[in-house]
Amino acid sequence: MKKNYLFLPILAAALAFTSCSEDELSFDVPADSSQDIVCMTFPSADDAVDVSAKHANERAKILLEAAGPDIARTLPDNSFTITDEQYNEIAEFTKSIITEKDTTEYQKYMKIFNWICSNIKYSHSGTDNHPYVVFKSKTAVCQGYADLLNVMCHSQGVPCLTVNGVLVGVGGHAWNYVCTDGRWRVSDPTNGNNFVMANLNSYKNKLLVYDIQAKLFEDEWCTYNFLDQELNVESIKGGNSQVVIPYSVNGYKITSLNPTRGVSKDVKELFIGKNISKLDKDNSTFGLSVFYPTIENVSVDPENSVMESFSNVIYKNGQMYFVAPAVRYIEMKPIDIDKESRLKNLPNLEIVTFVPGTKVIGSWAVERCPNLRIAYVADDTEVASNAFDGVHSDFVIIRGNFTNIPQIKAD
Repeated sequence: MKKNYLFLPILAAALAFTSCSEDELSFDVPADSSQDIVCMTFPSADDAVDVSAKHANERAKILLEAAGPDIARTLPDNSFTITDEQYNEIAEFTKSIITEKDTTEYQKYMKIFNWICSNIKYSHSGTDNHPYVVFKSKTAVCQGYADLLNVMCHSQGVPCLTVNGVLVGVGGHAWNYVCTDGRWRVSDPTNGNNFVMANLNSYKNKLLVYDIQAKLFEDEWCTYNFLDQELNVESIKGGNSQVVIPYSVNGYKITSLNPTRGVSKDVKELFIGKNISKLDKDNSTFGLSVFYPTIENVSVDPENSVMESFSNVIYKNGQMYFVAPAVRYIEMKPIDIDKESRLKNLPNLEIVTFVPGTKVIGSWAVERCPNLRIAYVADDTEVASNAFDGVHSDFVIIRGNFTNIPQIKAD
């Protein structure tokens, strides 16, 4: 038996006003079945190590040492693609510059590092930073240096990762973390610099890490990486419509939820604990909305001191921060909706309520929500003429001091 959620009595009047059928605006919920009902809770805090207060370079060091060198034995699959022919050509050349005396990982790495520093020239002009192109053209910017070092080290079995961050005092930069004979090193081939990672003071005022291009950890729910200086949820695994984001992994507290790849598109409900302080926001290339567009419901632990959820919207510092991408109904908290805080790209959204206390709904405050048909707006809220763009052709604004519209179940 199918059941629907209907919003009455206000919704009933709205349906009659807009000539939309009950089926068009009904909300499907699972049929009554004990197998369909899962009681979800927020993750419990544990004694995990919280590295978020440490210097970013120290965070990276701690997590890399915990993850081990095996995470650096494969090339990143989301950075660049290289054909077998290109890879084999680089591998054969790399092998030729390493002598029989170069038996340790450190010796092999140093031959590769020195060759790159001596032969690749820095140039912005017409530069393609693909590692094979850099290998052939002998020109690159920092990303090309780092990716070529990654490929050459990988071809000789030396664990190597590409890293992005800041060259202090200059700007955005790319370099490498290399593990030789069990010891992690900070390698900057662009500038010819080598540091032992454990000696933080030797490089923390020169290089500041933001992202590491590698999967650090994995559990039954998610995979994890180092993104924007945080231990981050890289991906959510498939097979579950309801997912509780764990509190920790491998003994370390997870603090960020900003997926950079997608494994599952069947996640419907997401439960976020008090450990998460960062969440993707308005990112067109990665994040929850890109890789998990089926999320209808999102809830944040009330004990979270940074974020809060209300009606499938997450707020941070009193402003809208994230909206469940497949949400169908939203009741907004009383905040102004403008270019800094707007509802957009919500294909399933049908009804939105702006409660009393919302002073302004500004230009393009709601856009690219093609199924939005009704906006309940308080009597004293100012609405720009172009506030709603890319909505349903039958869209209407209904004035009134609506809040907490009652829900009933109907067969």
